[in-house]
Amino acid sequence: GVSRNGTFEPTINEIVNWYNNEAEIGIFSTTYTVGSGECQDSVELSVEVLAPEQAIVEVNDENPIICITENEFNLNTLLSENTPEGGIFTGSEFIDANIFDATTAGIGEFEITYSISEETSECVLGEASKSFTINVIDAQEATAEATNQEIDVCSSETSYNLNDALSDDSTPGGTFFLDGEEFNGNTFDATSVETGEYSFTYTVSSEDSECIEGSATTDFTINVTSETFDAGDDVTFTVCSVG
Repeated sequence: GVSRNGTFEPTINEIVNWYNNEAEIGIFSTTYTVGSGECQDSVELSVEVLAPEQAIVEVNDENPIICITENEFNLNTLLSENTPEGGIFTGSEFIDANIFDATTAGIGEFEITYSISEETSECVLGEASKSFTINVIDAQEATAEATNQEIDVCSSETSYNLNDALSDDSTPGGTFFLDGEEFNGNTFDATSVETGEYSFTYTVSSEDSECIEGSATTDFTINVTSETFDAGDDVTFTVCSVG
């Protein structure tokens, strides 16, 4: 075993005083040496003291696409760098710790929630959670179709889902572009822009998933309007009550 007759430099008492009087957060190191002269050996021992951080959960992709052949998908790869590790994933029986087995789960959508709190992780204050939906797909040719070329969206709409502008046959997991610039996510906040027309492009290709073959693109225009939508004329009719 390791000899206990060595020396620490700086000493343990010096490190404790440094922690108590100068720096409570940081890396505290000391060198432990045994033997003397040419017959000695040293090792550096370090302890990193972290400051507690507020619980926060951010997801890089709320609708990730996973190929059905993926049997060990690491769910942690979907979390942002700001999200502390050590939380738990729930919502699907096909999760083992942080690994999702798409092969066993099969084709379809699976809603998963990542939660973190003082009970699940050290150095975390409070609690936070975020849900996202994994879409498991089989190998397919890329398809992109808009339901309508022009779509009216009320200027009070805060979260219009751009995926709703695509047909059911469209391949999920692609990227939206607004006026030629990549659009972040798939939620359009009409309250943050002026009324008018906004040109969107949806593109999906093999770069989005190994299950997708080829590429496809479709265009559509969102018309942000403050005008009242027309539901048609009032209708009144008479029905005879029998028995």
